[in-house]
Amino acid sequence: RMRPNSTMNHDKKITKSNITQYMLENHNELGYDAREIKFYSKTYSWCTIALKLIEFSNKKCICDNQKLFIDNIIHNIYSVRLCNEYLLKDFKLININKKIIYDYLTHNNQVLLGATDHIKNQLCYKLGNQIVKSTSLVKIFLLPYRLLLILINHKIEKKILKIMSKKDPKYKTLSLNSYTDHMVALEVKNHLSYKIGQVLIRDCKNWYKGGIFKLPYSMYKAYKDYKGRKKIFEKIRYRENNFDEEYFLSEHVRIFKYKPNFKNPQTFNEKIIHRILYDNNPLYTILADKIKSRIFIKMILDNNYNSEVLFDKIDNLNNAIFKTNDCKYLPKIYAIYNNIDEIDFSVLPNSFVLKTNHDWNGVVVVENKKKFLQDFKRKRKSLEKLRCHLKQNFYYVSREKHYKNIEPRIFAEEYIKDKIDLKDFRFHVFNHNVKFIQVANSTHTCNNLYYPNWEVFPVLYHNQRDIREIEKPQQLDDALRIARILSFNFDYIRIDMYLVKSKIYIGELTFTPNCGKAKIEPSEWDLKLGQMWKSDVFKL
Repeated sequence: RMRPNSTMNHDKKITKSNITQYMLENHNELGYDAREIKFYSKTYSWCTIALKLIEFSNKKCICDNQKLFIDNIIHNIYSVRLCNEYLLKDFKLININKKIIYDYLTHNNQVLLGATDHIKNQLCYKLGNQIVKSTSLVKIFLLPYRLLLILINHKIEKKILKIMSKKDPKYKTLSLNSYTDHMVALEVKNHLSYKIGQVLIRDCKNWYKGGIFKLPYSMYKAYKDYKGRKKIFEKIRYRENNFDEEYFLSEHVRIFKYKPNFKNPQTFNEKIIHRILYDNNPLYTILADKIKSRIFIKMILDNNYNSEVLFDKIDNLNNAIFKTNDCKYLPKIYAIYNNIDEIDFSVLPNSFVLKTNHDWNGVVVVENKKKFLQDFKRKRKSLEKLRCHLKQNFYYVSREKHYKNIEPRIFAEEYIKDKIDLKDFRFHVFNHNVKFIQVANSTHTCNNLYYPNWEVFPVLYHNQRDIREIEKPQQLDDALRIARILSFNFDYIRIDMYLVKSKIYIGELTFTPNCGKAKIEPSEWDLKLGQMWKSDVFKL
């Protein structure tokens, strides 16, 4: 077990007496220099852990959170002295494997050295953070020395990066806007550490104008401003979150006739509401977007997942969006519009569907373009429907947070038609296993449920059951395989598909079906389905 932050590494007395004998013997090439042995040991440990994790990540499909863990470890390698190219050259383990780590760094540059790390690595944040952490008399007494040390180390780091970036462009510091998560990271600039550091640097630069004497007041003012802003945002956040909790609590009592504990959910519906209230995975917002989800689906099916692309704005993703037309499991997308005035019917095919990407039921089906355009009343009503949906933020309708920040758009898509009734096959995937398939008719008034082997699933879900049993589709095995692949790293997801003739079309990905308001009969199945959904997230 590697322990890079063990007592030996953290001991402030860097002498031979606190370095173990085997370490001294193994590192005689360092001239028995205790300080160098300490740094070597720490870097050796971090490199070994990083290599093992990279090896693991290459064998298994890992989620973004796990990748960030790997990236954090590699970041620690760069934070110790021996990680520098100049100091690495004589050490066998690191020298042999540094290329693997550097290659990993290059291919994951925007995840590892993201915008948040970029800001936290700025001098003002480092200085401010040290001041904020100095809460005891001893720490306050040592503060000038520590600030000076941070300043010196920061200058050394900048020099090293400058030298390394001349040798290899990959070490160049990127501008903040070049990171995909730069908008999220801007919040770090509102941290107290950043504000205090800014004040310190500004007043020290203006020492000749009396900045040093103004410094205590400037810091106090920055602190008061920060507390004031924080109080306002906490009130807003409390009201919003509190309202959501109260709303779902009252709805649950109204529908299910009992008071739940959403922080310790047991049933399927409770776990859906837990996800709505407390699980803030940013991928939910991206994949609830019917346009961006196409890119995700193609990437996963092509085994070419890159999360960075998904966080970009829709307007910057035209190439990636229209490349999804190459995926045989997706309906063709013809155009994307910001508003109804941009819709150019002349370039659209004879039949198509107009949809909004950010909500539910924003759909206009056009089977015959000529008839649609000639029917002025229908055309006007259809466009007015799309306009109203485009203006609507679906979060304020359903209180599902992941719909709140989707960029609203209208898009034209291929019209899929079945001879009798276009059925929606909804694959409920729990921990990468399809547990049941929900088949909804085109009017969404009936739901028939089946096991993956197409035996009847003995549950009524949300709607009545159609007395006519649905014939087992010939593409079922392929659809089950696709559902498992698209379940990615989600502990639960519903994947909607249309199985028409011999083809499979993926409709959308759903994370919180029916807002946790679907009645399940017999009622004990609500608990049974909840037990199928296993996740550490529910252990708040």
